[in-house]
Amino acid sequence: MQVRIVAKNLVLSADDQTHIEQKVTKLTRISDRIQEIDVVVERLPRGYHVELVSDVERHRDFIANATADELRDCIDQAMDKSVRQLTDWKELTHNHKHHPERRSGKDAAN
Repeated sequence: MQVRIVAKNLVLSADDQTHIEQKVTKLTRISDRIQEIDVVVERLPRGYHVELVSDVERHRDFIANATADELRDCIDQAMDKSVRQLTDWKELTHNHKHHPERRSGKDAAN
């Protein structure tokens, strides 16, 4: 998995870059189909904006946006959204149980 970090209107410290990389690599625990993750950190007049784009094979990209006053809070919010998106997608693709429209027999008629 490749991680690309882009900073707009600011210079990220080495500590912030390692924090982002550590957080982002945890997404591979959810799905091993992640090929690339792009993190765009932007300095706004009041706070920060983080966009996290997860490139997953055989699916469209997952995009999570967050805006906050503190950089670490903004990163954490974007990560939470990305984890939620990937978890929901994984549940949809891997959980094929409990589909009432697929039931057959007497129960389906009632």
